[in-house]
Amino acid sequence: MAGTPAHVEALEAFARLDERERVADGLVLDVVREIADTARVRHEWRLVSPAVASLLRASLLEHAKRDDDASAKAATATRQNEEGDEANEDDDAVVVGPPRPPAASREDDVEDILGSLAAFRRDPPFTIQRVCELALDPRAYYATFDKLKHAMEKLLMVTGTVENGLGDAVDAGGRRDGDREEDTRAAKRHKADPANAEQSAFVSSLIASRATTAAAAAAVAAAAAASGVGGGGGGAGTERAMEDLTSREEKNPRETTAREFENASAAAAADATAGDDGADAAEAARAAEAMSTSPKAGMVES
Repeated sequence: MAGTPAHVEALEAFARLDERERVADGLVLDVVREIADTARVRHEWRLVSPAVASLLRASLLEHAKRDDDASAKAATATRQNEEGDEANEDDDAVVVGPPRPPAASREDDVEDILGSLAAFRRDPPFTIQRVCELALDPRAYYATFDKLKHAMEKLLMVTGTVENGLGDAVDAGGRRDGDREEDTRAAKRHKADPANAEQSAFVSSLIASRATTAAAAAAVAAAAAASGVGGGGGGAGTERAMEDLTSREEKNPRETTAREFENASAAAAADATAGDDGADAAEAARAAEAMSTSPKAGMVES
């Protein structure tokens, strides 16, 4: 896996080097190998492209050199065979076959290929996996430099790119883009789910209703503390109202609405204000507090 912060540091240090000093190895080489194996570009293209270009240059030049060496050996063997032929062999005989281009033209071909790669400034070409495969081991796919050159030219003639040049890039905190993308997709799925939407609406109404009933309970408590006169039956009336409401909840919970709890809370406040002794006021306060903490206080009308 080439997505660690250490790989990022290695790529950044590699990109700062002069082109003539760049040798793709170690962690930098791991990044190119991973692209060849998985087609995933984890890091920013501006960091990856110098590594790919350096490795590609070295591979192409080495392939060209081996090709030239093989051609030179074949030519030498041909000349030796010709010299050992019969005396009547024509001295002007030539070797049949296309002439090999000079080494200078091979280097020009390499620079042209690298120039095509450099044209992808922001994002890598969508053929980047194959490019990395050939850069790592060109002779496994093409026996001659000419065939390799033509294949690479075709790979870099494309215009499509890998979007953003990122697969699972690692940020400064060690968090990968794949993780962030998965979090975003999960959030979108959650938001689009009707059941989750209904649940979210219920929770929102529950929070709002709890705030309302809590404020009513505080008002009841304040009224109870300040009350010292009034009729004596208020607390009993509040208790009966609460018993009736609780009974309705047990029979059909969804019919019990937040509005009914608020009405009962207001009645409790009135009872507390009308109570003529501390016992009735305290009872009303306790009733209001029970309503504010009831799990049905946040139910919405269906």
